[in-house]
Formats: sequence, C-alpha cells, structure tokens
Amino acid sequence: MPHCILEYSDNLADAPELRELLDRVHATLIESGEFAMANLKSRAYEARDFTVSDGDPRRGFVALAIHILDGRSDEVKAGLAESILPLLREAYPESVAGGLVDLSVQIVDIHRASYRKLGMADA
Repeated sequence: MPHCILEYSDNLADAPELRELLDRVHATLIESGEFAMANLKSRAYEARDFTVSDGDPRRGFVALAIHILDGRSDEVKAGLAESILPLLREAYPESVAGGLVDLSVQIVDIHRASYRKLGMADA
C-alpha cells in the first residue's frame, strides 16, 4: 500500500516520462514517513474517450488517485496530496501553461478490515 493510479487525457501537450514521474511519486510518499517502499504500486492509463467541462476537445486532465489503508488523519491525507500535486505540475508544464488542463490528486481510503493481499514475499 498505497496503490497510485494515474489517469491522463490523450490530448495533452506534454509527454513526460511516466516511469520517472511515478518514481518521484514513490519517493515523495516514502519521504512522508507513512509508507514502506516495498508496499508501493503505481500504474498509469491514458484516456482516449473522455470529456472535460463543456466538451471543448482542447480541455484535458491529469488525475492521480492514491489508495491507502484507512485510519490516517485528514491532515496527513491533505499533506500527502499537497506534496504530490507539484510533481504533476512539473511533469505537465506546457499543458498547465495552456490553461486547459485540470490536475488533481485524491487520497482514497481502502477499508482496512476487508483488504487482503498476497505479496511477492508471501508466495
């Protein structure tokens, strides 16, 4: 834990190295002191079929959902989001400058009592 899921529209002006961006997200999460590197999992998906706001085809988005086990305070979750959002801004500078992209980070609680995992070390 956490599971980081990056979704982005296919019309963005930028094409960042996604592995590098996800590695930076991992490093920032580790720096928070809340997570262990061995538990981080990230993936990215390009959205080809989407609409944003009024449907103007120039509008786009980058949305990062970070799923974590429940129990952390709102302050911790807000701090995580605040520390990650600048990474998205740095990864998509042309899109941000164009003013037609929304960047977002959302911290999502996973129900601890029902979460199950069989890890690589457990197999």
